[in-house]
Amino acid sequence: MILLKKSDSNAGIPGSKKMMTAAGAWVKDDTIKIPKYIVQGCVVTTPKGWTIYDRNGRRALEVEGEKSHYGTSTASPNHRDPFTGEIRPTSIKDIALGAKVADALPHIDFVMPMGSSQDVPGAAAEVHEIPALFANTVKPAAFIGYSPLGCEYVYEMASVIAGGQDKLREKPFLILYPEAIAPLFFPDDVVDRILIAADRFMPQLPGSTVSAGATGPVTLAGMLVQITAEALIHITIAQLRKPGCPVAMSGNVGILDMKTALMTMGAPENSLGIAAQAEIAKSFDLPPGGWQAPQMQNAWMPRPAWKARFPSWPRDCPG
Repeated sequence: MILLKKSDSNAGIPGSKKMMTAAGAWVKDDTIKIPKYIVQGCVVTTPKGWTIYDRNGRRALEVEGEKSHYGTSTASPNHRDPFTGEIRPTSIKDIALGAKVADALPHIDFVMPMGSSQDVPGAAAEVHEIPALFANTVKPAAFIGYSPLGCEYVYEMASVIAGGQDKLREKPFLILYPEAIAPLFFPDDVVDRILIAADRFMPQLPGSTVSAGATGPVTLAGMLVQITAEALIHITIAQLRKPGCPVAMSGNVGILDMKTALMTMGAPENSLGIAAQAEIAKSFDLPPGGWQAPQMQNAWMPRPAWKARFPSWPRDCPG
């Protein structure tokens, strides 16, 4: 909480600045300082758990307590062809095939578009990817949303499938995954996507990724403080807009590879860090989340794990 008060967070959108000012935050240009009491109030109004349904209206995910759920991840612009082994740009056909495979796997609980398609205009990719997803799985879907307008189109499609916005809100099968930029930067389009989901009371999974030694402190403790601060900023924006809208307390842990200047995938610190982040979220009594290398799975992970070299089970075993 001290970090949020003393550090500057950058957030755009005039509406969000007005909300912050009205709540008592310090706002100057694009810099916002959020006092502790505002954040505490927003944590209180954030639901401690929520239910996600499949498109047939059946309960699929109980996002609460010590329940873990796993799904595919997204955003890779390149794809290894499963039939030829060739690495090539991701296409809509790949999104469709990935969704079909995920739909058949009993231990995959939710599905994201498995990549970022390069054969459609980038600014409108979600209006092509989400229909490909919906056509091949009835499991709950999560998506980044490349633009605020694209998010609105996706929610409109989901509303038609559900039989109306009210029915979609009653039994949501779609989760938004807006990604702020570490450290503490919330671009206009990210804030807008947060507000669009909040206005519809649609579940959100904050997706900021802190890369230790690059976009955040190199120590595990410092990195966790920053991840927590960014998740709390996201929660505060959403709750000031629509108190009671469902938002997880999530974030992603990255490690800088100094040889390549890229983020390392599958390092022990990835799993150790996200397990610790889950413990922090549990201390707030909020559902955690984050992606998991080396498979690049997303996971709501309430329990920590200490043998983080293994892909999935070690982080769920300890209580």
